[in-house]
Formats: sequence, C-alpha cells, structure tokens
Amino acid sequence: MVVPEALWRDVLAIQEERVVGNDNCVAWRGRQLQIPATPLRPHLVRARLRVHDYPDGTIAIFKGPKRLASFPPAPPATAEDLAA
Repeated sequence: MVVPEALWRDVLAIQEERVVGNDNCVAWRGRQLQIPATPLRPHLVRARLRVHDYPDGTIAIFKGPKRLASFPPAPPATAEDLAA
C-alpha cells in the first residue's frame, strides 16, 4: 500500500499551538510569520493557531483543518549571522 505524501508529512511535522500577536504575526523559531487576510476574517489577532514545521523546513499555519498560510524554509545562516 502506498501512503500519499500529504499524510506522512503531517505525521512527521512538529506541531505547536501559537497565539497571533497584535501585528497579525506568529512567532516561530526566531521568525515573524505574517498571516495574510482571509475571506473569513480580516485579521486573526489573539486567535490560537497551529504551526506545522515540516522536515523539509516548510512551515504552514492552520486554524482547525484550514491551512491559512505556507512559508518556505528559512535561508541557511551565514558566518556573519552567527557572529552577530
């Protein structure tokens, strides 16, 4: 039996709950992830959302079963970043 990639990606993802800040962003591992406006709500300030951090570094934000946003992996740190 072949398992679709979408199913195992969620099983392997780190999933944590976050509260949206006043700037409509979610903080995740040193990044501020801006949540775009949705047809359901213009903002999600103080909403509890779930962040999925996939093994390939991609990040997705969910409200219940609905995916609100996806973000590419963070760029690798440079020597200058590490020295700062």
